[in-house]
Amino acid sequence: MTRLVSVILALCTVISSGSLVGSYAAYTEHGIPSEARYSTGVRARGVWDIAFEEGSLFIGSGDYDSNAGPVDIWRYDLQRNGFVKSGTLAEEEINKFVRIGEELCTPGIEPREGACTYYTLRNGKWQANGVIPSANHVFDIAEYEGKIFAGLDVRAGEYPLAVSSDKGKSFESVKMRKNSKLLDTSKGSVIRVYDLFEFNGELYALFRYREGDNKMFDLYKYDKSGFVFVSAWYDKLEVKKYISGFIGADAVFADRLWFTTGNLYTTSDMENVEKVTPDEKTEFRDLCVDGDTLFALGSENNGDGTYTISVWKNESGNPEDFVKIKYFAYSAPAVSFLVTDTKIYIGTGDVSGTNTNSGMLLSIDK
Repeated sequence: MTRLVSVILALCTVISSGSLVGSYAAYTEHGIPSEARYSTGVRARGVWDIAFEEGSLFIGSGDYDSNAGPVDIWRYDLQRNGFVKSGTLAEEEINKFVRIGEELCTPGIEPREGACTYYTLRNGKWQANGVIPSANHVFDIAEYEGKIFAGLDVRAGEYPLAVSSDKGKSFESVKMRKNSKLLDTSKGSVIRVYDLFEFNGELYALFRYREGDNKMFDLYKYDKSGFVFVSAWYDKLEVKKYISGFIGADAVFADRLWFTTGNLYTTSDMENVEKVTPDEKTEFRDLCVDGDTLFALGSENNGDGTYTISVWKNESGNPEDFVKIKYFAYSAPAVSFLVTDTKIYIGTGDVSGTNTNSGMLLSIDK
């Protein structure tokens, strides 16, 4: 059963960054779905992503750094207000949900044994797709021009991108080029694509590479020859790592790509990146487009064992027009959210692994 937590409802009129602070919201605790699976405070409890499908919320948790698998995917039934296990995967973590066509999917971020793949929800069951060769991890998947692309972690000398032309039954490596030459990864110690973006009809990959003291954080764009270097993003982004990966969330809204790293950024051309700062104290952790509105989830450490969780909105697409609409204090930081017609569902997660309420599913009125 849910437990309604009573807090003060008050409309604040304090001006901050040119906009109202917002209204203090009452929240409801729906429980920690992975409470029985992981002990109190364990990082793996975190609600790293939330997706809506068939009248339910689907929740991903786990921790591939500490090998916390096999991992459960939980389903929260919005009609019955209760958790049901959707499936258990032979993976260490479920970090994000992705749609391939009309189907809900999730990357296999690290298999317990055997080869990497991704999973598709079909007829109420999570089914493994084809093997993705040479991958140590699968961080992201995306559909583009009828093909399925995967962003990977690979060994030295290999490329961290793969493509399937047969709806995920098989994959092959995709070449990468920089300055008209094939990219040499033979001396790399970190060779990863954490994130794939589709924007203005093009598919992009954010590539992280380390070779000794040489570190790169580069953007590549797909063409028929493979992925081609577009721009160096290493000095353009400040990353506050609060989930597995570096881009927490991305969304296309008002002819711009928006994404979170703890900070909130936007770009209209994929080369010039603008940091959006409606509040310097807030870490921005998730994004959601609902109709003609972009919503952003914020979390601020108050330094006293509590966190201010906030929801912001932007209706114009102007980076300066973010307005905080809801906020409340809670004992665990927010990492994910989902906006419905009447509610905003929020997942908590604490990378420090010390918070007893980490992994709680919350909701507030929209």
